[in-house]
Amino acid sequence: MYQECNLVHADLSEYNMLWHDGKVWLIDVSQSIEPTHPHGLEFLFRDCRNVSTIMALEKRNEDHVQKRGKKTFPVGSEDAGPPLKPDADD
Repeated sequence: MYQECNLVHADLSEYNMLWHDGKVWLIDVSQSIEPTHPHGLEFLFRDCRNVSTIMALEKRNEDHVQKRGKKTFPVGSEDAGPPLKPDADD
């Protein structure tokens, strides 16, 4: 979105990303802003951090399910994000 459309979503989370036909589709883009907005880079950083946190949590859950057959915790994001401490036996 940033590279091709020169826009920052400004509220990117797992609730605004849909997986369909092997691609991620971003929704709820009406609040998107241009990077030149006074808070553009701040929002871009937050969007990137949210996506990174989601990916890390999904990877951790996937690894845990493969090892133990159950999820460690539900995937969700907040601005601060959950701690990503390894399990005692990981």
